[in-house]
Amino acid sequence: MIRFKFDEEKFVSLLQYFCRQFRDVDKLKAVKLLYLVDRQYLLACGRPILGDTYINMELGPVPSKAYDLLKQVEDNALPGYPVFADTSFRYPVFRTSDDARMDVFSEAEIDCIKDVSKNFGSLSSLDLADRTHEHQAWKGSTRNQPIDYDLFFADEPDAHREAMEVMRLEQEDRDFTDSL
Repeated sequence: MIRFKFDEEKFVSLLQYFCRQFRDVDKLKAVKLLYLVDRQYLLACGRPILGDTYINMELGPVPSKAYDLLKQVEDNALPGYPVFADTSFRYPVFRTSDDARMDVFSEAEIDCIKDVSKNFGSLSSLDLADRTHEHQAWKGSTRNQPIDYDLFFADEPDAHREAMEVMRLEQEDRDFTDSL
């Protein structure tokens, strides 16, 4: 199975960016936007931005480590974390007092983030969940189990052959390095 290393610094910066762009970033909207950014970048470049493990959950694909961090932020279990939960809403909304550190992203990653924000940021959490239910990554995987990154390509297999090949070759490199 294809796997990547989770980048918490990029997660925090992405979450801060979304918090600055949109007023309604609850946990569901956050995980959907993170998924859509990772999916779009993976299909274009053969690797995700976050590198998280995605789990098939009832409301669509969910980035596992990001989700765990978001729950901790909601529970106020990460004092000093650059993002906090505003609990005055039915579903807590994430806020930040700092600007996102966009210097942790490449120009291509920034373009992807802006594109996803433009195309999906105005949608509600549930509308985003409905959109992700259309993807084979969710439909073709098992509930409460990790989603194979190969499934991200299943909606348009011919359109992204080069990116898929990059993903597989880089996994071979990681496997070889891990075996040393």
